[in-house]
Formats: sequence, structure tokens, C-alpha cells
Amino acid sequence: MNYVYEIPEVRCPRLSQPRNGIHTGSRFRLDEEVVYQCNRGYSLVWPDAEEDDDVTEQESGVIQCILDEETNEGMWSAQPPSCRSKLF
Repeated sequence: MNYVYEIPEVRCPRLSQPRNGIHTGSRFRLDEEVVYQCNRGYSLVWPDAEEDDDVTEQESGVIQCILDEETNEGMWSAQPPSCRSKLF
């Protein structure tokens, strides 16, 4: 008797497009990278940046879908960034 085991595909939670920017990717599979870019006049800001921190102006940033070894579910390597006006 032959048994066929189907391994479930690991995916990360869906991501919404950032306000005043875009991201690549739509399937959010394990090991997939998602690239964030802000519109002209906006800078990428990561969630752990303090409100009064000098924001390093980045035009793009990357997060990756990784495996949470405790739950065997997909999770993002970092919290998604947002786009903040350079005039802030």
C-alpha cells in the first residue's frame, strides 16, 4: 500500500498596501520577500522607530515570510513599514 502525504503550503498573513506606497507580492508564501516602496515625497518608516527619531530616508525595504518554529505557521520577519511624509 502506498501512502501519499500532502504537506500543507505555508503562507504568511495577508498584507495591505501601505498608504502612500506599494509592496510587491500577493501570495505570501514561505521564503517569499515583499519589497515596500513609498511614493515620491514619502520615506519608509519601520514600526519600532520613535516618533521623534530622525528617520533614515529609505526608498524601499524588505520583509520575508519565515516559519515560526513553535507554531509551524508563517510569520513576517519584521512588522510592515509605513510611508511618512518627508515634510513631517
